Amino acid sequence: TDDVRFHNEAQALKDKGGIIIRLTRQDILSGGDHLSETEQIGIVADYTIEWEPDNHTKLHDALNEVMTVLK
Repeated sequence: TDDVRFHNEAQALKDKGGIIIRLTRQDILSGGDHLSETEQIGIVADYTIEWEPDNHTKLHDALNEVMTVLK
């Protein structure tokens, strides 16, 4: 899956051996007050990557690092 916003979704992913990678952006502090935005805050990610919108190379490098660890 490409999007996990609820605890039950995160647990289902984990139960199948999946990992959670959280992408964060410093220019976005909140996704709003909807349950789908607030519940995800409590989901523990296996990896967190700080994404800079104009720097796709840095994002790809960070994802490659995660993939290297997982091999």
